[in-house]
Amino acid sequence: MYNKQPTTVGSTDYVYGNRIVETFGENGWTRLADHPRDIHSHNLVGLDSGALLSIGGIERQGVGSKEYISDVWMLSDNSW
Repeated sequence: MYNKQPTTVGSTDYVYGNRIVETFGENGWTRLADHPRDIHSHNLVGLDSGALLSIGGIERQGVGSKEYISDVWMLSDNSW
């Protein structure tokens, strides 16, 4: 949850990769600031402050190559 709204990070779009961030509100899905890394298999945690944490994951490094990451990112005020 980001600002008490369901929120997702990722997509199946190979042009934009997994950076796409969207939140669901009264008018449907709204795109937010892209995630800084092209990740999947991460964890999202909504904080009481309304911020969203993105923890760990796997980043694509080209065809058939990947990197396991342990980064922690915080989305707040639509900025990572």
